[in-house]
Amino acid sequence: ASAFDELGDHGRAIADFDSAIVLAPDDAVLHLNRGAAKIHDGRPADAIADYDAAIRIRPDWHLPYFNRAVALTDLGQRAAALKDYERAIRLKPGDAWIYVGQGDVLAASGDAARAIDSYDKALALRPDLDDPRAKRAAVLLRLDRPAEALPEFDRVLAANPSEARLWRARGEAKFQLAHYADAAADLEQALVLAPGDGAARRALARAYLGAGDAA
Repeated sequence: ASAFDELGDHGRAIADFDSAIVLAPDDAVLHLNRGAAKIHDGRPADAIADYDAAIRIRPDWHLPYFNRAVALTDLGQRAAALKDYERAIRLKPGDAWIYVGQGDVLAASGDAARAIDSYDKALALRPDLDDPRAKRAAVLLRLDRPAEALPEFDRVLAANPSEARLWRARGEAKFQLAHYADAAADLEQALVLAPGDGAARRALARAYLGAGDAA
């Protein structure tokens, strides 16, 4: 089942997990993994029952709460997802990825201050993680704090130079700081990597105008 899931054949993975669970119905790992296969198959609502079962079997295990929070987020149930992230944190406060997930939900809910706090906690545990650093910088941009966001984008881009979205985000930070020529250079690079990025092209037009290059 795990092999099929990794190969992208999620239907066959779920069928094998079904058979395994018949043989070992009290194995929380099987329920957790079947839920993950359902998420991969685009069925987050169906995954909830598996995570519920894993929690009933092992209520002291953080992963079913974490995974259920992911499924609930996919379903747009942010308040319920946050409760599950909080439960997962109580059980495993040293897992940085739980704070990342929590920050994502808070950011999507418009609670920027608490989202930054969650990303800060993740980075305190794992300063090597680029994902929460980039997300933290994006939230800072939304708060009109580009001077704080810019060094974060610099650091993440140094490790991920082929990520068009990061070039675009850093360009937007430079635009907010009125560094229009530098912003245009970043946005041009974003379009080299992702020529169909309409948002980057619109931002580039604004940067050219800001730099006085109307043509």
